[in-house]
Amino acid sequence: MRTQEVKSSDWPVFCNRFTEHQKDGLLNIEEITPEGKATTIANDVQLIEAKLVNEACNDVVRLTLRTEAGRELVHRITEPIHLKIRESNGRKILEIIAESGTTLLRFHSAKLPQMLEGLHVS
Repeated sequence: MRTQEVKSSDWPVFCNRFTEHQKDGLLNIEEITPEGKATTIANDVQLIEAKLVNEACNDVVRLTLRTEAGRELVHRITEPIHLKIRESNGRKILEIIAESGTTLLRFHSAKLPQMLEGLHVS
């Protein structure tokens, strides 16, 4: 699958669909700084909700997650610029490029076509 970018006007709908189709599925999250330093944020966490919100005059993609131990974890991606999705070696990757760097969410959902159906992607 080629990389597809979701238009910003469709981000709220995509986040809702991502939540619906990936809810309780396992995610691995990695953050890459603009300088190229990669940091693992979480491995094998369940998605509770992905949502585009406005916090303190900033657009934020807020990921609410559940760890294996049952703890709730919230990860915020401030001022997203691009939201891209692709498949690599059987794993799907949601790439969120923001002012502070890039966040990669690796997931398994087989419902990728349904997530993107009717959205403006390029």
